[in-house]
Amino acid sequence: MADMTKLIIIDDSPEDREWLTGLAQQAGWTDISAFDRAAPALDLLGSSEDVMVLMDYNLEGRVGIVDLGAIFSENPKARAVLLSGQESSSIKQIAAMLELPFLSKGDLKVEDLAFD
Repeated sequence: MADMTKLIIIDDSPEDREWLTGLAQQAGWTDISAFDRAAPALDLLGSSEDVMVLMDYNLEGRVGIVDLGAIFSENPKARAVLLSGQESSSIKQIAAMLELPFLSKGDLKVEDLAFD
């Protein structure tokens, strides 16, 4: 977490948003916002480097990485992590091509959200 103060979770599953918020709180995050899509999160991005975005790969019938373009247009300094409930090598390859960390929801632990 170090220099970041704001965590934005974007996941279309209400259960996953609640679960990820709880894990983030356990990891020490206090400024956490969760959304089912990227559009409402854009106002919170600001322009500083203190923003971390956890983005689900699959968002209600669309690929979540499509929304990353809007996020990085709004704040090019934001950091993002791609999440998925699927352990897919193609999703991992996409994350690697975009130079984004990838976390599998199935293996996610509190310490994974510390981002030290």
